[in-house]
Amino acid sequence: MDGDMNNYTKLYKSLITSTIWQEDNATRILWITMLALSDADGNVEGSIPGIARMAGITIEECEKALAVLTAPDEYSRSKEHDGRRIEAVDGGWFIINRAKYRDKKSDRTQYMRDYMRERRKEPCKQKVNGSLQNVKSKPNLTQKEKEKEKVNTHTMQQVKNCAVLKGITDEQAEAFFHHYNAQGWKRANGQDITDLDSMLVHWRQNQFKFENKGKREIPTAKERMKSMKAKGLI
Repeated sequence: MDGDMNNYTKLYKSLITSTIWQEDNATRILWITMLALSDADGNVEGSIPGIARMAGITIEECEKALAVLTAPDEYSRSKEHDGRRIEAVDGGWFIINRAKYRDKKSDRTQYMRDYMRERRKEPCKQKVNGSLQNVKSKPNLTQKEKEKEKVNTHTMQQVKNCAVLKGITDEQAEAFFHHYNAQGWKRANGQDITDLDSMLVHWRQNQFKFENKGKREIPTAKERMKSMKAKGLI
């Protein structure tokens, strides 16, 4: 019985519009108490004093409420057993329609399971240019792949934080970010960019070469002296 008392019992909102809700407080309380104490098959174990104590009503109120619940109800929506809700059995009581509502709940649960299973089969959708379009969902990734995907993503702030330590301007850092973000954070050979510091240094060196390409280098004083001697000028 202890294990059954820990079970969850669903109360349908139709209870509020049933004829049982027109009864006195003790009857309504006892009915809900019996629903909560019943097992999956509708069995409620106990005695009149015991169930009265569980419901918080007197023994006299409990006896009157049990008489109502075991009596026919011509206005009941359930016509089985002339509308009776419970019947006395050996060791307690039996809720007549408990199995009916249990199966109703199970049908709903199974419906939701089937519904969600079908939903998972549908392609994912995302909004593109104001309209929903199907997109391929990512396959289940392994932990290693998740870590790799996580590492292979850099934010603008991360790039700028690394760049300032290398003496690279925000403008150059932004250019670096937009270039490699568009490339999926991959090098020209297809390898992932994981070492942001070294890649920023490489980027700065390439940018310097590009900016100075075609410019004539100014010779040093030593180089000028050597050239003049070679020409016999000094």
